Amino acid sequence: MSTESSDRVVASFNALTLNPPQSSSDTKEAEAAKASLIAQIQLNPRDTPFSSIAAMPEAARTSSRYYFYGWPIHFAPFISLASKSGHRPQEFRDEYTMLDGLLYIRRESGYKWAHLTAGVIDNEADLGYALSGESPFSGEKTTYMITVFTNSWALADRIPTGPQMLRLAEIFEYRVPRWYKDARPRSDFSLYCMM
Repeated sequence: MSTESSDRVVASFNALTLNPPQSSSDTKEAEAAKASLIAQIQLNPRDTPFSSIAAMPEAARTSSRYYFYGWPIHFAPFISLASKSGHRPQEFRDEYTMLDGLLYIRRESGYKWAHLTAGVIDNEADLGYALSGESPFSGEKTTYMITVFTNSWALADRIPTGPQMLRLAEIFEYRVPRWYKDARPRSDFSLYCMM
């Protein structure tokens, strides 16, 4: 699989897998943690990390870049799910792309303001999502991510509802969303087409 400068993932569908390889002990621990979180959600959904947007980092108030709230992603699983969803590909007649993966997430969650963005990885847990290409700012690792909220005043009213956040959590295998600094300069914010 390769990433081109057009921000499009190119891969044969035979190469796509839904889950990255893991050891069996990692898988058992992850499944146990996921089962515990699902049980907590079923008992009291308002006490979960998915019921509201987490507090914005202090650095977001003074940063020259925007901050995004969402999940780092690998697009291969979502492209695969989009291809099995019964919907036609949008960009190309016979090939599913990142756009189709994004549209799949929007349809499944019911949240039309989910956007594909690029965020800065600031913790070791997310290094598996890092892109191999150059970052606009030296020394930073970037990742594709699905953003559901941003600290832009113009977009402050675009917040997923509780049921939408729970559905997004399910789509992202109950990983907790976080704040990420925009990998692009503020002047490039319009490239995300969020308005």
